[in-house]
Amino acid sequence: MLINSIVLQEARLSSEIENIVTTNDEPYRADVRFLVDAGIAKRQAASAYLQTLAGLGVLRPSKHGREMYYINDALFAELVK
Repeated sequence: MLINSIVLQEARLSSEIENIVTTNDEPYRADVRFLVDAGIAKRQAASAYLQTLAGLGVLRPSKHGREMYYINDALFAELVK
């Protein structure tokens, strides 16, 4: 029961994160602030989630000043077609 609850919660949070990442002004780019401001995760958890996606090759990390952005190159390529 607990495992099912954890899996369902993780799926819900993943869906919420995906919605935020794909509905901001630049849907191909995300940063920790987007996730924190939406109340989905605290800064450390949001950072870990984005780093995991980068490690899987889903997102590409890109540092701009003090901020680390995570770019979805595949989505960007589709948007500029």
